[in-house]
Amino acid sequence: MRKTVLVVAEKPSIAKEIAKILHGAQPPTVKSFSKYNPVYHFDCYLSPSFGETSIFCTSVTGHLKGFDFATKTGWMSCDPIKLFDAPVISSVKEKDRNGKRSSCPDIAKNLALYGKKSKTLIVATDNDREGENIGFEIIDECRKVNNKIDLRRLTFTAVTKQQITQAFRNLKPPDKRKSDACDARAILDLRIGAVFTRFQTLRLQAMYQDFQRQGQGQGSGQVISYGGCQFPTLGFVVERYKQIQSFVCEDFWKIEVKHEVPAGQGEKPQKTIFTWDRGRTFDQPVAQVLCDICERAGQAKVTDVKSSPRTKFRPVGLTTTVMQQTASRRFKLSPARTLQIAEALYNRGILSYPRTETESFTQSIDLRALVNEQVGDPRWGSFASNVLAQGPSPRNGSKTDEAHPPIHPTKSAQGLNSEESKIYELVARYFLACCSRDAKYSETKVAISIATESFHVSGRQILDKGYLEVFPYDSLKSSTIPTYQVDQTFEPTSITLCAGETSPPELLTESDLLGLMARHEIGTDATMAEHINTIQNRDFVRKHQEKLVPTTLGIALVNAYDAMSLEISFSKPHLRREMETDLKAIVQGTKTRDGVMSDSVKKYRDVYVKVKSELDKFDEAVASQLGPPSGAPPPNYHAQYHAHAPAPAHAQPGVQHAPPQQQQPVQNGDDDDDDLDDSAFLNVEIPEDIEVISICMCRSYLLFLLNSQNEVMCDCGSASVVRTVSKAGPNEGRQFRGCGKMMQDTSRCNFFQWLDNDNHGRQQHHTDNHNNNNSEDAVMCDCNTPSATRTVNKSGPNEGRQFRSCSKNMQDDSRCDFFQWVDGDHGGQSFNQPVQDDNAEGAVMCNCSAPATIRTVSKKGANEGRQFRCCAKRMQDDSRCDFFQWMEDNNGESTGGRNNHGNHGYNNGGGKQAQKKSSGRSASSSKKKSSAKGGVMCNCGLTASVKVVQKEGSNKGRNFQCCGKPYGPGGDRCNFFEWCD
Repeated sequence: MRKTVLVVAEKPSIAKEIAKILHGAQPPTVKSFSKYNPVYHFDCYLSPSFGETSIFCTSVTGHLKGFDFATKTGWMSCDPIKLFDAPVISSVKEKDRNGKRSSCPDIAKNLALYGKKSKTLIVATDNDREGENIGFEIIDECRKVNNKIDLRRLTFTAVTKQQITQAFRNLKPPDKRKSDACDARAILDLRIGAVFTRFQTLRLQAMYQDFQRQGQGQGSGQVISYGGCQFPTLGFVVERYKQIQSFVCEDFWKIEVKHEVPAGQGEKPQKTIFTWDRGRTFDQPVAQVLCDICERAGQAKVTDVKSSPRTKFRPVGLTTTVMQQTASRRFKLSPARTLQIAEALYNRGILSYPRTETESFTQSIDLRALVNEQVGDPRWGSFASNVLAQGPSPRNGSKTDEAHPPIHPTKSAQGLNSEESKIYELVARYFLACCSRDAKYSETKVAISIATESFHVSGRQILDKGYLEVFPYDSLKSSTIPTYQVDQTFEPTSITLCAGETSPPELLTESDLLGLMARHEIGTDATMAEHINTIQNRDFVRKHQEKLVPTTLGIALVNAYDAMSLEISFSKPHLRREMETDLKAIVQGTKTRDGVMSDSVKKYRDVYVKVKSELDKFDEAVASQLGPPSGAPPPNYHAQYHAHAPAPAHAQPGVQHAPPQQQQPVQNGDDDDDDLDDSAFLNVEIPEDIEVISICMCRSYLLFLLNSQNEVMCDCGSASVVRTVSKAGPNEGRQFRGCGKMMQDTSRCNFFQWLDNDNHGRQQHHTDNHNNNNSEDAVMCDCNTPSATRTVNKSGPNEGRQFRSCSKNMQDDSRCDFFQWVDGDHGGQSFNQPVQDDNAEGAVMCNCSAPATIRTVSKKGANEGRQFRCCAKRMQDDSRCDFFQWMEDNNGESTGGRNNHGNHGYNNGGGKQAQKKSSGRSASSSKKKSSAKGGVMCNCGLTASVKVVQKEGSNKGRNFQCCGKPYGPGGDRCNFFEWCD
């Protein structure tokens, strides 16, 4: 009697290839609940141990099941720390990542139907931890209907007839330890990600309205996610960016010796440049003295000549990381895209499994057969023939994942698209180079001395290109030098003191980032590309000209955690590397799943407690990047999570929690605390004349709804609400009335009123007479709406002065720049009012051909109090020009303005600004161009900007001209530079 066997692959394409190999032709299909996962049914001779067998062959589509908390807990219903211990369950996934219905329930029905009919289950998933884990998900579903089903594991590295046939003859038992390691990582990522994502999302949403606005629907907003691998990945990018920003260029000097040897007739003379053994010095006087000594000596003496053979080694077996790095550098393909293409070729049986960390080929792999597949390719066929003639001899590396061989082509390929062809060529060339021979060359080193100083030069002659004939990803060039003899003397052609300056490191590329992640064991070869994609999708990092630049949000988060006194910084790879080491210990059997999870949870719980105890540092670091908060952050979670709120949902099934925007009465839920009233819990003093009928949390504010007898109407015509100032300062604890609408509601008005009617020292967000906005006395702003009267609260000469401005929200793009002092005096403070008589002949126009605005310098310094003209557009307007003119200057030229577009702060030059010596710049002054108006033009053909050197030094205070375009990503500034004097 034939045995019935169920074979389940990880992907539909793999199941199809296995069925075709076993059946010998296109196999027939039977009923399938999933339209994406066919079920093939046929009879075949499987192996000597199985004999003639009835086969059902189908697939899953990646992970069938996922982990989640046993009971959903609302974000505002419990302190995130409780999620470290909340029960977690595994279940078949109902929805995919996009929230659409998943095919997993239908796949589970297939497994139940055919698992019940089968005596043996053969798991044919990918041969790695993830594949093993998916295999046990399949086993769980089959054992629900057939707990006696026999279990076998099919292990293969390429979907070829030879490998599949061999794998069915060498079936193994599934490896539970690999699956346990995968489960541990998934559960830890769920717990840690949920805790810190909730923490930082709620914290930043409370501090900044923009993070609330970006959500859709009630209670939503931008989620600021945290991931155990994603955050150290972000840390690498931010660390490199900060190194560049803090880099200070230093001038250095070096001595360069040139020797030109006349050549024979018809040949070019040989020019040799000797390098100073000292390298360089940062002491110019010392360098000058040493150079003068060498010049006076005049003669150089050869002290040593050595020639020796050298080897440039061929590459080891190709790993996933190296493939992604090379594709990123050579083809500008992202790591995620490279892996996607390689997996598609693997599914079609063209490449071996592309997720591997192994650098060596085992003796069981028939290398001659694989190389022979490449002989017919016109690009490298002749090289493959030479490899066969000499015998394939791969250079093996030390790394191995003990699951898959290095990536290699399994057969020749035709009909590939452009991207597929690039990846296939990369893999094929790497494979042939690895199996060929090293490159050989001869190197000659010559050492000379001049007076007290020593110099050297090297020459190289290629003897055998070896693997380089087929491998364009490495280079080896010949460099010819004259023949020198020991004790020979000669007179150098020139001895020069060369100046230069140090330069900052480059921003990271995706290739660089992959290398750092691999070195520090952040993620696996299968997931590193996903983490790089994630930090870009979350807008923590953006790609600019193939370089990774962190956003202000990304920098703010890294700085916030780095500012705390954590033993192990969150932005550094140490915590995650420890976890990855523990996961390997599970696979090796030296640690258990539960033990590793317990240890890791303790480490991250300690970090969370530390973070909560130093929230002031977190807030300060965030504000240093994102600016002053638009809303006050909650002082701590004791006010955000009600002391009498229901227990977490997993403890009380069925409890429903209202979204944070809904106003729900506060109720004491514990009889032991009946004597604790709402005002005592909230730690605020409620005025006696106000009857509190409801309290709710809105962002970090406590909203008190008043009864009809005490209602004060805001400018919207609705009842205002009473709030208490929580921000540290002179008004901390004072109560005021404001609009009752949510902060993120764009229709919210600016009504403001102190409860004690004392408006001194605070900015007033209501008009002088808000009950009579349409009166004849109302002052209209440029929007033709009643202006608002406010009071300056910033320390300075105008503190306490009142002024009128547009009454619209600061975040409203339609808000105008109207400004007027209530006392009618326009001196002594910067203001955004255009010069009077804009249409008169004498009006000064900016570069936008619009009337300029007059402002006054308020910053401490030599120019404090001076008035100047500039563009009248808002600072946030990208079309704002760089026009600048001191009021006492009448020549219409810019005299020291600041580029107001350059607010990103990115400068790949690394901090050395205008004080550079003119000799070290692209000296455009020799070809001075002028505009029709008499202004100097930069190399872009635009009017140059005039700036003043601010850095301490010999050039401080000097005016210079440079390109007027903005600094930073997106700004294609030219290198024009010219001193004004």
